[in-house]
Amino acid sequence: MATVSNRFITVLGPIKMEILHLTAVTDADTVSSQLQRPLFAIATPGTDTAAIAVAINAAISGRTITINSSDLSSEIVDVLVFGF
Repeated sequence: MATVSNRFITVLGPIKMEILHLTAVTDADTVSSQLQRPLFAIATPGTDTAAIAVAINAAISGRTITINSSDLSSEIVDVLVFGF
């Protein structure tokens, strides 16, 4: 499981955005969202992007977000989660 270093939630009208700064992320790591109903997520490398050649995908199942990328090996990843 990825380690949440920082987490912020902001209200953008009827939708909310959760910002997650994750450390020690490896392929297929999961993290739980604090949003009641997360709808989609965007993940990006939090450090040197040259080290991560493959795109990072974030999949949501319920309130669990799975971070997928074959290049992740104890990396820092920033995730934006949108939902209600």
